[in-house]
Amino acid sequence: MPTPLQRQHYIVSLLKNRNVSKEELMGKIVDYFDLDSYSESTFERDKSVINANPLFPSVVFNRRENAYSLCRDELYLLSQAELYYLILENDFLLSSINKNGLLSDAIIFETRKFTGTECLSVLRKAIENQQEVRFDYFYYDTQETKTKTVQPYRLKLKDFRWYLLAQDDSDIAFKSYGLERISNHEVLSQTFEVQDIDFDQPYNDAFGMFTDGDAKKIVLEFDRRDGNYLISNPIHQSQKVTTLPDKVRIELYIKPTLDLIMELMKRTWSVKIIEPKLLRDQFVEYWKEAIKRNKD
Repeated sequence: MPTPLQRQHYIVSLLKNRNVSKEELMGKIVDYFDLDSYSESTFERDKSVINANPLFPSVVFNRRENAYSLCRDELYLLSQAELYYLILENDFLLSSINKNGLLSDAIIFETRKFTGTECLSVLRKAIENQQEVRFDYFYYDTQETKTKTVQPYRLKLKDFRWYLLAQDDSDIAFKSYGLERISNHEVLSQTFEVQDIDFDQPYNDAFGMFTDGDAKKIVLEFDRRDGNYLISNPIHQSQKVTTLPDKVRIELYIKPTLDLIMELMKRTWSVKIIEPKLLRDQFVEYWKEAIKRNKD
């Protein structure tokens, strides 16, 4: 049996891209949650709660089309609505919800938008039902779009981006697909037998989504101010800290992937790469190119 919040989130997701009649909305809720029935009074109650929630775009009725849609002026709230739905399992936030299901005014949400939320529900259901998925995928490096048919296994969130972890017809254990690059997605009737894939180990020695290469010992130094931030919020679970008089030394055992490089680049004003030398030389080249690009 779905919770009211699950129903309300699903209603909003149905209305993201098109207008939907009350009859179709109610039918889809019955089918999606495998319910015996879903009454008009429950729908009206769910709609009222959605419209009272400042983090959700309002559900409005279009008389000309005899269908419901989301208020166009409030579509910017979609990313916050997704965040609201995802983090309600957090005990602190649960304790901050009043009897009407609304969050306390004491909490301010991040305004940065999540990407790829449009197909989250569809892909989650395909994973649960072990159904293959076909979609068009845009590759940022080649600027090409290719049609992919995959077996979906997991959804992963990283830096406000959602990814699908899936198998295709290659020899690679699994690949990750950024959901914001997926279009024309379709859940196929073809089912697949779930394989025993370890999705945790590849990420244990990695930062972010890239998992290629081998883990290495990486030693970094930061000034005391920046180092204190990294002590309180470690880069990686392998992090070891040595506090020096005017700096902080951090040792990691991690794969030096592009995601890690981008993370360290954010601290260019402070970071010093002690080892490995190959990584330090790589950063020096990046910095040289950056200086060239930014010269008057």
